[in-house]
Amino acid sequence: MTTALLAILVIAALALWSWRTRGGSRGMSMGGGGAARPAKKNCKWVPDGEAKGRLRPFRCKTCGVTAFSQHEAGPELCKRGLTDGKMN
Repeated sequence: MTTALLAILVIAALALWSWRTRGGSRGMSMGGGGAARPAKKNCKWVPDGEAKGRLRPFRCKTCGVTAFSQHEAGPELCKRGLTDGKMN
């Protein structure tokens, strides 16, 4: 009986750990199928104004989002799904 209870607790702990490391703390359900996929780079970034320190503003021709980057080619990922610094 004790061994079965210990096994259940270990399995529950591993499931919770796996869920949390896959993005479970971002509001995903345990049956959600894993981590949210990162945004694809479908954006076409063009410089938009003067640099502010090390960051320069870019505007996406595809989705119209404004983002900042240190890279000359613009941000690496689409920022369309960001609100308050978190992905939707």
